[in-house]
Amino acid sequence: MANAQQGEVPLTVGSQHFTLKLSTAAMAEFETACNRPGQEWIAFPELIARAMQGSPYYVPRFLWACFLKHHPKTKLEQVFDLIDEAGGIGVLTDTIAALFNTTKPDPEDDRSPQTTQPNPPGAGADSTSKPAPSA
Repeated sequence: MANAQQGEVPLTVGSQHFTLKLSTAAMAEFETACNRPGQEWIAFPELIARAMQGSPYYVPRFLWACFLKHHPKTKLEQVFDLIDEAGGIGVLTDTIAALFNTTKPDPEDDRSPQTTQPNPPGAGADSTSKPAPSA
């Protein structure tokens, strides 16, 4: 069962149930699967943009990478078959978006640093005292 708090997304195709996760390892595997030696490296943000556009090259590789955490024996060819069985890439756009959205911080969890208050007089960099002469 997928745990949304852990960034997991469920996928059901026919009678098969899967748990997908866009982990850091999945991002790295996706980059590796899409890039070729001797060509300029394409980073994850550009690759996910291509997948979000429904590319038949990038979508299967993205989904395959997200299978690896919970279904490590899944082969890329099997993902192509699952996409076809599900009804095509267009049917999986919500799943792709849900996986991508797991990388965005929850606004309720925003722990931005608080703005600091100026130092009180006589403390820190604002101090006007002079050091005592050395002995």
